[in-house]
Amino acid sequence: MALREKGLLRVLIFAAIVAMLPNSVLFPAAKDISHHLHVPLSFIGLMISVYSIAYLVVTPILGVISDRLGRKWILVVGLSLFSIGGIFPLVTHSQGVILVGRALMGMGSAGIMPTVLSIIGDEYTVGDKRRMALTWISTAIAVAEAILPFFSGVVDSISWIGVFMLYAVGFVASFAAFWIEPKQSANTRIEMKDYARGLAEILRHRLLFATLISNVLFAMVYFGVSALLPLALTHHTGGFWGGLLFLPLGVSWVLINAWLVRRAGTHHALYYAVFAALILAVATLWLAFARDLISLLLVSLLWGLGSGVLETIFTWVIAEEAPEEVRGVVNALFNASFILGFAIGAPLFLWLKSWIGLGYAALFAALIMVGASGIEWLFRKNTSSSHLN
Repeated sequence: MALREKGLLRVLIFAAIVAMLPNSVLFPAAKDISHHLHVPLSFIGLMISVYSIAYLVVTPILGVISDRLGRKWILVVGLSLFSIGGIFPLVTHSQGVILVGRALMGMGSAGIMPTVLSIIGDEYTVGDKRRMALTWISTAIAVAEAILPFFSGVVDSISWIGVFMLYAVGFVASFAAFWIEPKQSANTRIEMKDYARGLAEILRHRLLFATLISNVLFAMVYFGVSALLPLALTHHTGGFWGGLLFLPLGVSWVLINAWLVRRAGTHHALYYAVFAALILAVATLWLAFARDLISLLLVSLLWGLGSGVLETIFTWVIAEEAPEEVRGVVNALFNASFILGFAIGAPLFLWLKSWIGLGYAALFAALIMVGASGIEWLFRKNTSSSHLN
């Protein structure tokens, strides 16, 4: 990989890590945040929902604008807006104003990950080179998923305010993005009508459709489990212990991604996705009964292994199967499907915990993952892909 490409990839990885901040740092500190803001735990779910709705609404608009102003400027502005909205709780405890800040975060975040993936699509050729870049992005996300919640828990044990100070790192990423000069394919110019075309392509293409639906269900359960995991501890409390539970998830995700880097395009990759979804279903079922630290750390470990396989293969499918003329749109819709999933998942499972208890909420989540694995098998059983099989 050329020196310029390495520098660009580092900036894109940094931006992808920032994009993991919005909710991953909230879960370990949820109890303290709700206590100091004098709000119920369900307000954390509302913060996530407002962020997500703003993300979903703005994503197609930014996709069009990025072709006029350039992907670089959408990335720079998106990262800055992300941090501005994120630090609102540092200056006010007003619930309404905090939710406005979360909406600004969502708008800014809509310009981060879809742009990162589109730049990779423009910059790197189809095949192993692109898969390698996507796998490094996935690995960076896994590291962030491991370190950020734990770091948030450590920060929360000192001061809950510090959790929101973490969002300021977006300003640093914005400054780094200012200096990059990414390529932009003339064949990926997006109009609003292209989103309808992209959605039509997804509906027509069995593999893309299965991936999109499975991604929504995976994100629902992933963020549901992320919200429930720290609340399952009965003998250890505080942000530190909640953050500690996410370390096995991230470490195992990193390790499985390192293994996948050497096997980009491996045979039977789609069957691995089905198997990974079943592993996640079993791990979530275990969460319904586990309450001690060791058991919950093992649940986290299994979630990292399954998630690493599932999300990496999902990105391969999107990168290889999406037609070039709607690749940017499909990337945006794929990321929107993930946002939609956790917009539903975290608030839903926090509400279910308060209504029917943590055990039944986790059981319901496990059933959803069983359904996701069924969809994977149903839609991919007879699908042949020249790139992935």
